[in-house]
Amino acid sequence: MKFSFLGFNAISRPLAEAIVAHPEHQFVAVYAADDEFSPTDFPGVQQEQEWESVLHNSESDMIVISPLLDQNAQEDRLRRVVQCELPAIAI
Repeated sequence: MKFSFLGFNAISRPLAEAIVAHPEHQFVAVYAADDEFSPTDFPGVQQEQEWESVLHNSESDMIVISPLLDQNAQEDRLRRVVQCELPAIAI
């Protein structure tokens, strides 16, 4: 299964590490990563400039929505993911 993250921080990092460690899963894209994200730790993960690109990423099987400082933006993103009928995990 391929995972994309909307937001990346200390809360979502353990999940990303578990995904990378599993031979059948891939961490493919991230938007709004904080200092917890390092391309060295997660090679090959595409860093997106626009969060909507994660919605339209045909590479992803699952969207992981991490806590952000802007609660209103996070609620809007979760609403849009649900409206698009995409599988999601909200942390």
